Amino acid sequence: MSRLTRTRAISLSLSLGLGIAALGAGPASASGSNGMPDRGGMSQGAQVYKVDLNELNSSGVEGQAILVLKGDTLKVKIRATGLVPNALHPQHIHGLDGNANATCPPASAAGPDGILDLADGLPFYGPILLPLEAFPMAENGTINYKATFTVDGDLLDLSDEAIVLHGGFVESEYVATLPVSCGEIN
Repeated sequence: MSRLTRTRAISLSLSLGLGIAALGAGPASASGSNGMPDRGGMSQGAQVYKVDLNELNSSGVEGQAILVLKGDTLKVKIRATGLVPNALHPQHIHGLDGNANATCPPASAAGPDGILDLADGLPFYGPILLPLEAFPMAENGTINYKATFTVDGDLLDLSDEAIVLHGGFVESEYVATLPVSCGEIN
C-alpha cells in the first residue's frame, strides 16, 4: 500500500472514530464553549497545565495550550500559528494506557518517505482520548480555540497525556489527519 493510500485509510478510520466519539461513545463529552477562566476564578483549586506545541513534519506549526481542570470540568485554550490557512484542523488529547507517558514522536519515527503520519505517531502519543471539537478552521493560518468539556476516567489526570494538532499537505494533497504539532502535558 502506498504511503498516500495508507494515510487516506488512516484518515477514514479516524473520521469514523471521531463520529463515534461525537455520538457520546468516547470517554468525554463537550458541555459548551464558554472560554477560559481568569486566573483568579476557576483556576483556584484547579490543575493548570501550560503546554508548548512544537512542529511535526517540518510544518512550521507552533503554539501554546492552557488546560484548566477542576473536578470533572476541563477548560481548553489553544493558540497556534503556521497552519494551512482556511482549512479544518482536527485536534485531540491523546494518551497511552495506564500511567505510561504520552510523548511527541521524534522525526526519526517517520516512514521511509520522511512523513510522520498518524500511525507513525500512535506508539508515542497513543489513541485519541478526547477530540477537541468543534475543530477549528485556521483563518489566515492561525487558530484561537476555547472550549469546555466534562471529562472522566484517564482524563482526570492529564499529566501523562499529549495534545496533537492535525492537518497538512502530503504530495500536494491536504490530509486532515497528518500530525503537524504536538505538546506533552505535564
